[in-house]
Amino acid sequence: MKELCDIMLTIFCVATGCDYCNSLKGIGIKTAKNVVEEAFQQKKSKTSKLELVLDLLFKACYDKKSLSVEDKKRYTDNFIGALIM
Repeated sequence: MKELCDIMLTIFCVATGCDYCNSLKGIGIKTAKNVVEEAFQQKKSKTSKLELVLDLLFKACYDKKSLSVEDKKRYTDNFIGALIM
């Protein structure tokens, strides 16, 4: 098991669900850890690590078809709000 830095651990915790941001369907501890590690391993990406994490979470979500653009924006806003807290 790879050790997570503070930033990765914080993002991981929010991805698994918290008071400020519910988790997406199918995103548990294992999937969230894999998503965070994958996003932070990508060295030469023009996309921010947070954007990569959110994109990978949406791709890993079991309920992709019910995630509208508005739902993704709401989840992203809640996710960022949770990180700020």
